[in-house]
Amino acid sequence: MQVDQMNLIHLSKDQRKFLRLVRDQPDTLDRLIDRLMFKPWRLSMWLRSQVFRDNLAEVLQILRRRRKLELDLAASAGIVTIARLMHDKDASLGQLLAATAAVELEQAYSRPRKAARKSVKMPSAPPRSLVHPDVPEDEAMQHIRSLDPTHRLNQEPRVSSRATQIG
Repeated sequence: MQVDQMNLIHLSKDQRKFLRLVRDQPDTLDRLIDRLMFKPWRLSMWLRSQVFRDNLAEVLQILRRRRKLELDLAASAGIVTIARLMHDKDASLGQLLAATAAVELEQAYSRPRKAARKSVKMPSAPPRSLVHPDVPEDEAMQHIRSLDPTHRLNQEPRVSSRATQIG
């Protein structure tokens, strides 16, 4: 939707002028404010208005689409330039760098966003000790060995030291 077709009824003349300038002659915010000759606090006041923010969001969407188109066209021209420069004896390094940069920028911005959101699987915690810390080390080792199935088959039945003390 164009700025001229948006809900401009509730916008002031300066707000409409600002939105058209953003859409048609994108620049830094400071330069836009200087060009329109108004104080930055006016923009702050405008940004409190939902109607102005909605219109500004539509203008920014238009700029995103235009930027994507320009990037695609620059990448296509860059590929053609690189191919031409490969056969040109008087190739300019500046042209080659500019063409390469255009292709790389397009590739960087055209990657699917879902790939960036992929979660990273956290490593699992190390296995917990199955023995209470108050148990003496030699007795703890006996308990750990008794849990090993290959160790159990080769071991004779033992009576724990506590069982002999009780009996």
